[in-house]
Amino acid sequence: IDQIQNILPAFELKLLAHLGYAPVFDECTGCQRLRTQTLGESNSTQQVLGFHFATGGVLCPRCKAMKKGSFDVCPSALNVMQQLLETAMLYIDHVPLTPQLHQEIKPLLSGYLQYHLGVSLKTDAFVQKLRSAHFSTGSG
Repeated sequence: IDQIQNILPAFELKLLAHLGYAPVFDECTGCQRLRTQTLGESNSTQQVLGFHFATGGVLCPRCKAMKKGSFDVCPSALNVMQQLLETAMLYIDHVPLTPQLHQEIKPLLSGYLQYHLGVSLKTDAFVQKLRSAHFSTGSG
């Protein structure tokens, strides 16, 4: 059941892409500068970027300051979401998604889905049911 941690966000990202709402992770959706250009090499790992539902992806620090409604996101969370989007489902368990990164991207994805599709997927509730059934039977 633990492998489902990678499957759900990958499914959500692939669903969004299939419907024409693939988030942009590699360039700022405000100024179109590449993420590598907007971040200095020295502080690229600590830099907090923005994720904006309306523009469809990442915002550099400068554009993030000018746009209301952007969410803080670290570069490693953006990288892992891009990997989940680009990796075939067969190999999705190879994407290094830590519990911390999962907690960071979960609200971004559910909010992005809600914003563009007007629905919230009931995948979290489904997973909780699976887990409780799994633990109550004592199998593992």
